[in-house]
Amino acid sequence: MEDFANDVEQHEAHRQRNQPVYLARDAEKSALPERIEMSGGPAEFPHDRYREASRTGNVDGIVSLFADDAILMPPNDTSLYGKEEIRAWWEEYFQWFRITSSVEEDNAVIVNGDQAFSRTSAAVVISPTRRGDEIRDEIRGLTVWRREANGEWKITHQMWNSSHPVGSGTSRYMSKMAQRGRSR
Repeated sequence: MEDFANDVEQHEAHRQRNQPVYLARDAEKSALPERIEMSGGPAEFPHDRYREASRTGNVDGIVSLFADDAILMPPNDTSLYGKEEIRAWWEEYFQWFRITSSVEEDNAVIVNGDQAFSRTSAAVVISPTRRGDEIRDEIRGLTVWRREANGEWKITHQMWNSSHPVGSGTSRYMSKMAQRGRSR
């Protein structure tokens, strides 16, 4: 029965992935005429710095991109509020894992005044720091950025998930538990 459920979930994900996506630019009138849509982002947009800091395990670099009141919603985990909790989460994460590869497959940014919305997808390879199989995953993320008074862009909200079904070997939490069990 579980195999059937996984097959249905895969079919549904494939079906939805191949549905047309209609963006505001496809509409006759946009409710926000000052909105700018682009791939990548404005030159001062720090998206690439975030991706590089996470790939290299640079916790200070990651945390510096978050606003003081930021909210992070990582997959299969509790929501984190503020830089202190976000720092603690990333520090623990890098005790157990290293992102050895991150290839961005899609990145769309919509800038509306002092806010920007970044939708990304990437193929990642995550290696346990102790033992265990590497994790190959396809992630999708949504990040909300705010331009601060000094002109810097800061993350105010971020969440991401896997496009693979639960139980397909992509759960970093389950991998961490397996590592803990093997190291005892």
